[in-house]
Amino acid sequence: MSVGIPKYVKFDYFYVTCRPKGARAAVPDGPFDLRVILEKFRSLDLEQRIVDYKQEKARLEFFQFNANPGYIWDLYFARLRDFNIPSLARQNAPSESIDLDDDEYIGENVSAIYDEEYNIIMIQRNRYSLGPAAIEEYINHFHDNPDEEINFRPIKLPDPKEKVRSAAFHRRLRVKFADLDKKSIEGRSASLSKWLSLFKEYESVNGEVILSVSRKRDDSLGGNLRDFLEELHQNRDIVTKAEMSIKKSELSEIEVVDLFEDHVHDIAQFTVPPRATLNHEAVVYEMINLYTKRRTEILQYLFHPNKKE
Repeated sequence: MSVGIPKYVKFDYFYVTCRPKGARAAVPDGPFDLRVILEKFRSLDLEQRIVDYKQEKARLEFFQFNANPGYIWDLYFARLRDFNIPSLARQNAPSESIDLDDDEYIGENVSAIYDEEYNIIMIQRNRYSLGPAAIEEYINHFHDNPDEEINFRPIKLPDPKEKVRSAAFHRRLRVKFADLDKKSIEGRSASLSKWLSLFKEYESVNGEVILSVSRKRDDSLGGNLRDFLEELHQNRDIVTKAEMSIKKSELSEIEVVDLFEDHVHDIAQFTVPPRATLNHEAVVYEMINLYTKRRTEILQYLFHPNKKE
């Protein structure tokens, strides 16, 4: 029996806006309803949806309005490539090249959902497919107004340090370091030096330190968190990742805050069977769950960024 492979997927949130081309920075963006573009695709077949992107091609494979929860569009984009093609390998035979016909490509897909009520698009990250900038460029290709440009603006988070400081419980701290050696450790702040002393005996290593509390509901990390969080930011040359798991109250669920991330994102785990690809329907189902749970929070970040939670 085949065992599935765990795969972690990141999702980013963007506000879809529009502005005059070449406008001064002081000119604000206005919200753009992506349905204007989506309606155009109804009259286009798959071939007509293909757009040249750099040395490759991009296409909207599939789109539909999702009746549940009733405000979301389900989108499926593909990067089509016909170069750097992998070979086909067998256990008991030499690898063979894959010969593509003139109208055949290797497709690398990526899922997205769009909230038609608030012009928010959530995009799956897939290093082999189209990124947000590529999808933004693709959408602009079908915009009828040549004097305007459609933009995907990342939705900013409030200061993550402040969010951590105001939490009632701090359950887990995870810090990753890179390229540590005796020279890079010298001269660091007192608190950080205590952590880095663990790596003094080694040369140019990457390391990770995790502190966590017991499973008791009201346990929390102590120490001088305020100063230590500042120290982590001041030492970004060696601190590559810092996450704090927090609870806003004793009964609330645990939330993981990325101390260096300034844009809203989510991460989900999927199990992918061998010889299979990540299923679009499964991805969209999870995306809708994630977004629905955070929708109120995201709207606050977008429209009331200075309001306290």
